[in-house]
Amino acid sequence: MAAPNESATSLRWLLDDLRAPLTAAWIDVRDRMRAPSDQTVMLTVDWISDPWITRGIQPANVLPIPTAAPIYDPPDDVDQWPDFNIGATLAAASLPLRRTSHDAFTVMLASVSAGPHNAGTAVEEFMASQQRITAYGDAQMIFGDQVRAWILGCIGSFLRDLVFTPPTTDPELIAQTTTLRLGAPRQFTLPDPWVASNRFGDRHLELLLNLTLQGNGTLAPFDPLDVRVGQGIPWQQAWRWLSLDVPAELTQSAIRLAARLLRSPGLRLGFRRALTSDDEELRTLATGVVRRWALTLKAMAWAEHALDLSWEVVRPADIACFAFSATKPEWPRRLIAISHRSAEVKPQLRHMQVWKSSRCAIDATYIPSWETNTGMIWGLFAASPAVVRVRTPGYDASVWCRREAEMVQHLIDRADYFANRFAGDLEPAQLGSLDEWETIARGAPRDELASIQPEFPAMGLTVWSPRPAPPWELAVLRAAGALRALSAYVGNSMMVNRIVGELVQHGDFTLIPPPTNHPEGWRAYAIIFLEVAAAAKPSQANPFWLRLPQNYGEDDLARDREIAQLIPNLRSGTPRLGDVLVAVEFLRTVWPIMVDERRGRFLILNLQGLSHQRWLEDPEWSLHRGLSALRGLPVPLWFLQLAGQQLSDWELRGDPPILTEHVDAQFGWMIEAPPVEGEWRARYPDDSGLDMSPSLRRLHGTS
Repeated sequence: MAAPNESATSLRWLLDDLRAPLTAAWIDVRDRMRAPSDQTVMLTVDWISDPWITRGIQPANVLPIPTAAPIYDPPDDVDQWPDFNIGATLAAASLPLRRTSHDAFTVMLASVSAGPHNAGTAVEEFMASQQRITAYGDAQMIFGDQVRAWILGCIGSFLRDLVFTPPTTDPELIAQTTTLRLGAPRQFTLPDPWVASNRFGDRHLELLLNLTLQGNGTLAPFDPLDVRVGQGIPWQQAWRWLSLDVPAELTQSAIRLAARLLRSPGLRLGFRRALTSDDEELRTLATGVVRRWALTLKAMAWAEHALDLSWEVVRPADIACFAFSATKPEWPRRLIAISHRSAEVKPQLRHMQVWKSSRCAIDATYIPSWETNTGMIWGLFAASPAVVRVRTPGYDASVWCRREAEMVQHLIDRADYFANRFAGDLEPAQLGSLDEWETIARGAPRDELASIQPEFPAMGLTVWSPRPAPPWELAVLRAAGALRALSAYVGNSMMVNRIVGELVQHGDFTLIPPPTNHPEGWRAYAIIFLEVAAAAKPSQANPFWLRLPQNYGEDDLARDREIAQLIPNLRSGTPRLGDVLVAVEFLRTVWPIMVDERRGRFLILNLQGLSHQRWLEDPEWSLHRGLSALRGLPVPLWFLQLAGQQLSDWELRGDPPILTEHVDAQFGWMIEAPPVEGEWRARYPDDSGLDMSPSLRRLHGTS
């Protein structure tokens, strides 16, 4: 006998109790969203998000160029995705698509028991699993963080820890805490660009999705610049854990335990009170969270069922990322997604109107935020109400095309959580019908300017792209990164400087173990410091070359410790310690200044034309290798390649998004901004806050 679908059970547990107040609250919000508004909100840097999963697209001419603007277009029911009238526009364009199997999914949901659904020992099971962790990234750690990811998707990171309270906790206390936390985001002073887009508490919902608590119960530092289309650092972590190559049983077990943990009577009681509150803002926020909770549980129920089935090329990580993408808070929401073999179809798509349309999901015009590569691909399809497969001769030769084809066929034949989705196949000769559909969905033909200008992002997107650096410059960054790692480990600047002196003089330091588990121990650090000492050419008059200053304080130590958490396991000798330390110093010193000056929002490593061997061995690419090796970054990281480079075979850590250029100007929305070499080099000695010898300063172009 098959195990019960725990996510479907939790969905019924939630809605059986909250359906009446939730429906009333949703109708109020929905009707207010549908009311005509003279206000058009456009943001060209801090993109508008969609935590409500209700925003559609309207043409706008408020900027010098035609572009797209958000418009609220919510579905009738609180537990449905918006379909943006997709059936009518597809029929008008004569696109040969058919409905997917939502009815089968509905039958599955209805089959779960309506009896009492106590979470039981779920908390104890979770805590026991985390006690079994023996190393970073082992199966138990992956399991626990996948559980956390699903709960994040349902109720956000700020409310997440409430489901882990011991079963003996008084439900009344949990209910009171729930209501308090729901109202807490209203105490924040929103950044000025956020205020205009907070009409229905959208930005307050973003805070609920992204705020986190520290171990002492206080809020962790929060920077709105970390939030991109509604996703902040907690989402980055969730994508990385869900994208790992693990057995289906692990992923399914994590979904099931997360669903059971969410059956918290106290949490539900807190939301019931908020949904019936006289405080309209609180009631609205509660409605937004419970809507996301119900939709995410639907996607989880779909994934839980899918992981029980046999697949040819679709992996458990694909199923997890598809389901997790269903409720990510991004905008614009794409109406139709195109699965195709790039080399065969992109040359034709490149000259079509759908290429420039924000209503169409094409990988080349889709901008990821914190997603992994797997998350980025499935983000094209998961919440799109229409999907087409373009069947060309080489389509089945691509493993990704085969995965997409198999996933779409699953939606058509077996189960789909989306109530009104259409899917099917097009021949290459039928691609023109997509432009006909786009004109119908847009509501009017494009004028001359709109026909050549992409709708989104309206002004393009500036992406920071570091270039290879000379060995001496990387040697300085590497030694500075080593100082930061020693600082995080030792916690005393004078002791750090003493250790460096011993390493340079004797090549080893035997009093304490080194700060990382690299197999070469202290000798690896000695080589790093000797290399920069050789470049600095110290003399008796100027014996030092690079060191921590005497006034290196607690704030400096705290920053070093935070960045040191990103250093991966180095026990095997790979990645290289030197590459990792260069990246540590870049993130510690250079990147925050870019962010403060609004130069750095996204980071791309342009490897076009680079061979795999050169990637592995060329010292000038040390920073790039180090950035790709860290456990996480405070910025979305993408890779750019040419067709045929096969970066997917380079074993890049963390499954980063890989953007592949198949046709000229494919990524027209991307404005690469390399650092001005002389400017940043000259600034580094002062920006680093380190004591640097005159000879090193001269190398940097300063004195």
